[in-house]
Amino acid sequence: MRNFFILPIFTLLLVLFIIGCTTQGRLTYLVFEESENYIELKTSMEELKIEGYEGSNQQQFSALKEARYISKHMDERPGDSVRRDLAVSALVFLAFASDDGDVNDRSLSRLETLLEDEEDWPLYLQMTTVDSLADLVIGHNGFKEKHDGQWMNFGIRSSHREDALEFLMDSFEDQNPELRYHTISALGRILKAEPSLETCPYNICDEDVRKNLEEWEQGREVKRVLPANADPNAVESGAYGPESKMVPIDERQEWQEEFDDLKQIAWKALEDLLEDSEVSLLNQSRIVRWAAEVQNFSMLPEMEESFQESMVRWAENEDIPSSIRQLLKASQERVTLYGVPAAKDPVPSKSAYDRAWLREPEFLQTHLDAFLFQQIGRQKSGLLVGKPRPEEFLTSEFEKTPEGQVKREIILDHLSNALAMGLVFEKADAMEKLGTIMESAETIAELAALVRLMETIYPSIRQRNWSPQPILDALVRGAEASEQIQRKRLYIRAIMAGMEQFPEEASLALSATNVDVLTRQMFELSMISNEETL
Repeated sequence: MRNFFILPIFTLLLVLFIIGCTTQGRLTYLVFEESENYIELKTSMEELKIEGYEGSNQQQFSALKEARYISKHMDERPGDSVRRDLAVSALVFLAFASDDGDVNDRSLSRLETLLEDEEDWPLYLQMTTVDSLADLVIGHNGFKEKHDGQWMNFGIRSSHREDALEFLMDSFEDQNPELRYHTISALGRILKAEPSLETCPYNICDEDVRKNLEEWEQGREVKRVLPANADPNAVESGAYGPESKMVPIDERQEWQEEFDDLKQIAWKALEDLLEDSEVSLLNQSRIVRWAAEVQNFSMLPEMEESFQESMVRWAENEDIPSSIRQLLKASQERVTLYGVPAAKDPVPSKSAYDRAWLREPEFLQTHLDAFLFQQIGRQKSGLLVGKPRPEEFLTSEFEKTPEGQVKREIILDHLSNALAMGLVFEKADAMEKLGTIMESAETIAELAALVRLMETIYPSIRQRNWSPQPILDALVRGAEASEQIQRKRLYIRAIMAGMEQFPEEASLALSATNVDVLTRQMFELSMISNEETL
């Protein structure tokens, strides 16, 4: 009986000894070899990032070694695309946050190769790299630690963010067209991101600051200081203002100013892309159309003014194509005439919108938002919208030219925004037509723009009491026909967007696709995170 217990105890002690001598890098590798649970994988990779950040030189190098191995060589099993995603995100963190120069250099070398080498590295991993760089700049790609029961984001200093932004911008020249489109989207995320407490650099916001969300949001109270010769009657009448007022805490102001500086770096770099003849008309048009959204960039007034001044310079820069400068002026005119989003009816007569998708891009950029705003008002008042109906913009055909691509993108973006604000389609057959359009999308860029629209369309379908089945069936067919992982993920993302309005139908559609367990878990967790954020 005594010998019966000796072997299990010895085995347990041996396992504990091995674990005690094993680096987190090795433990993470073992988890990634065995686990089919996304949360377990993500947690283990977070622990690897912590060791890669604050461990010994040996531990940091071990973290780098395993992250490099997983990102490159785990590619045989279902779900390995998710494992590689997590490893690449960790590599981005190590490239800028590790205090070991060798770890930095080796991580950066891998990232450079990954973004340039289309033969050995699939597009979805290149896009993950771009997203992870943008997340690091914004402040999401750190590591999580719990302090006094509260999860906090650590590991990203101010200097790390600037270095990551410059690395992302420098990589643009060698990127393929699909990746360039994605990078412009990532830069848009950076420009529109809000400097929140969660993303504040830890060299600005320590644990004590992070614990006090109420003070971050409301500010601190400052008592009124009266001059020595203050007239009591004037004080009583309120001539010297209230007895106290709330002002932003110093850390919030400092983070706001620092994030503004990061956005300024990105904004200045974008001008170089506008002057570069190798950058597509579509990507250049996306940049100048942000001129209408500067007020939504969460910046201090003086920085917003600086952005506006730079756009005046862009409009006069003859190194920028004339068509792009005209679109820039159209974006500025849109703000002047209607505001963003539009709050006034369109200036042109209704007849000006007949077959408006054939009009020049400048007309669409200036006036389409106001036209859709007017249609929303008519629908809410129970009036007929008349011609053209909203879905006619969606199902119209566009020339396969650079200008046709620009017009298509403008229309899809304005429709997406209008649907999010309550626009509904008029004819149910538009759903089947939309499904056909999504199935036939030739490029990732075309499909991505359609998916952005899909993320806003389900409430319209629900309000009309239409069946989502035609569009869901098309999305399933699109996912099943996709050979590229990134393309398949876009179709799945479009299906998942219907979960809130049509949980049963969307779940059945997802079950009909050949999706591995980890990818499904990744999307489900992403949906939960988005709902918590909202």
